[in-house]
Amino acid sequence: MAGAASRRGVLLAAAAGLGLAGCSTTGRAPDPGGAPVPAGAREGVQRLLAGRSHALRSGDVTALLAGIDPRAAALARAQEAAATAVTGVGVAQWSAEVLRLRRAPRRREEELGAPAVLADVAIRERLDGEDAVVRRAAHLTVVDRGGSWLLASTADGPTTPALWDLGPVRAARSGRSLVVAAASAPEWAEEVPAVLDEAAARVDEAWGTGWPRRTAVLVPATAADAARLLHRDPAWVAPLAALAVGDASVPGSGVRVLVQPEQFGRLSATGRAVVLTHELVHVAARTGLGLRGTGSLPLWLVEGAADQLARSGRGLDPAELARPLLQRVAAGMRPTVPTDAELRPGGGAPLDLAYAAAWTLCESIARRHGAGVLVELQRRLAVPGAPDVSALAPAVLGEDLPAAEERWRAEVHDGLAGWR
Repeated sequence: MAGAASRRGVLLAAAAGLGLAGCSTTGRAPDPGGAPVPAGAREGVQRLLAGRSHALRSGDVTALLAGIDPRAAALARAQEAAATAVTGVGVAQWSAEVLRLRRAPRRREEELGAPAVLADVAIRERLDGEDAVVRRAAHLTVVDRGGSWLLASTADGPTTPALWDLGPVRAARSGRSLVVAAASAPEWAEEVPAVLDEAAARVDEAWGTGWPRRTAVLVPATAADAARLLHRDPAWVAPLAALAVGDASVPGSGVRVLVQPEQFGRLSATGRAVVLTHELVHVAARTGLGLRGTGSLPLWLVEGAADQLARSGRGLDPAELARPLLQRVAAGMRPTVPTDAELRPGGGAPLDLAYAAAWTLCESIARRHGAGVLVELQRRLAVPGAPDVSALAPAVLGEDLPAAEERWRAEVHDGLAGWR
């Protein structure tokens, strides 16, 4: 994730607002104590979702609307607009697994006037122009209308909208990216593909080519829309410029980059390149290492190493980049390695201070041992059962972590004078 003064990668399980997919079912029984699922419901949901998958991939919006409950006029209008938007971009792949199927509450069935089920669905999607399959979740209400199981609602569970649920979108492609922007997004969205090509080449040099060659970047119209896409409070999103988003529960699941347009738009051309490079480092690390969450990787390493790669070789002033840290140290604060909590929004510490500390520590290590050791540490920590970073440091760095930290503190106390 990246703010105007700080950058941080966060992986979130995003929920699918459109909820359209082909389907395979797990065959799980309803919750203990719940009413039995109506006969034919499981097969009906499967037919519905398979038909909607075909409609999306073929761009047949009319066929997709045939699966909407005729009593759900508002839903049909929203689905038509969203399907028109996403099929205009191009849907390369959709599949889904029904994780849970249960009978709708009696009151909901009374509202619908027919038997209904609630389906929790794991959707896997890939748009034309991106390489990785992205996993998302949807919560669907499906109703029986005379033997035809039709979509009645996507609002009976915690479903978060997709970008194309918020309005028309436009797409731009390059050799290494797909940029999907709201139709009303700022004009600079058209420049993002070229920036991403350079950023991807830089990440290749450090991480190799074992990560998706083309990554999707989403640009909503406003910061408020970015918050809606994350199901987050707007205040949480406000200081960020971009973040990597994907399902942290599935190793190797695809990752996209979400731009927060109000902060991103305030950055210089170099600042935008740094932010996007930082986020692509997270894409490469997550998909290349097949991580499930961050495992034993401390966030100071994950975030600091991403900043180190993104900023290196751009002629940026280290003291200016580390100003929040250097000012506090000059006032008497002792530099400390930021905790994972401090590197998360709302973690109780200023993000700019925590990120300055993480970046300077990783930059100090890279200057001493080469930037490659930061990648190597992450690769080794990603192995199941790996020891923590303190135990691995001597083998990778040739010194223990406390020694590296003390050298970093001395450099910070000196105002990073030797880095210029």
